[in-house]
Amino acid sequence: MAGTGAEMLAINPRVVKFGASSWESVISVSVDRGADKVVAEISDLGPHVVLVDVPEQRVTARVTTELLTDDLGPPRPGDSGTLVFFTSPAGTDGGRKKVSMTAVVTAVRHPSGPRGFTRVVDLIAVSSDGVSDPVVISDAGGER
Repeated sequence: MAGTGAEMLAINPRVVKFGASSWESVISVSVDRGADKVVAEISDLGPHVVLVDVPEQRVTARVTTELLTDDLGPPRPGDSGTLVFFTSPAGTDGGRKKVSMTAVVTAVRHPSGPRGFTRVVDLIAVSSDGVSDPVVISDAGGER
């Protein structure tokens, strides 16, 4: 199944990879969709919108990890790779899905919170041809 058109949030995914790197202590991965361009038209008959179109969309991902040591290395803004994580409805192997997308890092932050410091990596997903959904969701099978 290629993409679902839905936003998603994965809490504590078992495996998160970006390119050749594996990210440990992941708290969450969120994938959000938004309009980069909105066209809204109003008719001559009144003040209300009669047509809305979203000709340009943006898919963003945010990976939040708990920091247990210093964070001196990558990723850095501009880094690109395939972001891959696995999720399941009940945290078991039943119904596991693989979510993957080619993405580019746009920001890396290190906020502090109740759990200590975290690393938050923001990414933008890239479509292979501008038409295909950049997020691919498939059955995980035996992949880990």
